[in-house]
Amino acid sequence: MTFLRRISLLLLLFGGFLLNADADVDVDRIRNTLSRVLQDPSIPPNIARYIAMLHDGIDFLKCLPIYKKSSRCYISKVCKTPKLNVKGVLVPFQTEICKRPYKIVIHLQSFKTPWEGEVLDQWENKI
Repeated sequence: MTFLRRISLLLLLFGGFLLNADADVDVDRIRNTLSRVLQDPSIPPNIARYIAMLHDGIDFLKCLPIYKKSSRCYISKVCKTPKLNVKGVLVPFQTEICKRPYKIVIHLQSFKTPWEGEVLDQWENKI
C-alpha cells in the first residue's frame, strides 16, 4: 500500500469522527485536567473545546499525553479505543499536546489488516 493511499484513508476516517462529534462533555473538567497534566493554569477555553470534540469522537481523554517530550510538549503511550477502528480493527495512536503556542497532534501508528487493499480501493473510488 502506498503512503498516499494510507494518508487518504486516515484523513477521511478522522474527518468523519470530528464531524460526528457532539462535544457534550464538561469543558471545565477537561480544562482542569489539562491544566494539571500540562502544569499550566491558563489553558485557553478553545483548546479545551477541541479536546472535548476529540474525546467525543475518539475517547481522547483515555489517551492523555502524560510523558514530557520536550520543554513544552507532552506525549502519550500508544493507545487503542473502540471508537477509532476500521472494520472492527482498532487503530493504534498516540496523542501529543504542546503549549504556548498550543498544538494538538494525533500520531497514527501503522496497523495491518487482511483487507486493507479492499478498504482503500473503496475510499479511492469516492475521492
